[in-house]
Amino acid sequence: MNPIVVTTTPFQYAGPDIKQYGDDANFNDATCSSTSSSMPHGYDIVFEKDLVVGETVTLRELVGVDALLHILTPGQCAGAPACVASTDGSEDTGISYTATAAGPVYLVVESWGSATTGDFDIRIDSSRCGDGTLNSGEGCDDGNNVDGDCCSSTCNIEAACQITGCT
Repeated sequence: MNPIVVTTTPFQYAGPDIKQYGDDANFNDATCSSTSSSMPHGYDIVFEKDLVVGETVTLRELVGVDALLHILTPGQCAGAPACVASTDGSEDTGISYTATAAGPVYLVVESWGSATTGDFDIRIDSSRCGDGTLNSGEGCDDGNNVDGDCCSSTCNIEAACQITGCT
C-alpha cells in the first residue's frame, strides 16, 4: 500500500475509474464496516494525512461510487492499524475523526464489490479548534488555544464570560 499524501485541505481527488487503483488490501479485517461475506472487497484508494491533537478530518465521496469509507490510525509496536471510523453508506456526508494524538491517519475509499467502476470525487477536509474558523461543534474560535480570553482552549465560551458578557 502506497498512500497518496494529503498536504493541503480542502483536498479533492477525482478520476474516471476507481478500478485503476487495484485491490491492495482488505480493510474489513481491521474491524471496519464489512461488505457481504459472499462479495469480494473492492478496489481501494488510500490517503495519508498528518493530524495534530484535536484536529478533525472528514472523508467524503461525492459522485456515484458505492463505497465503504474508513479512517485508520497506525498500529502501535508494528501492530495492525486500528479502524477509528467507518461507514457503508452516506458517502456524500462522509465520516469524521478527531485526533487524540499527533501523527498520521489513513483515509480509505473502498468500492463495494470488485465490479464497481465509474467516476469518483473524493474530498478530504480538516479543521481544528484554534484555527480562527468557527467549525461545527465549536461555540467560538478566536484563533488560539488559550484559556481565560472568553474562548477556551477547547473552543467553548468560558463560563465567566457567559455571565459578564465579555467578547
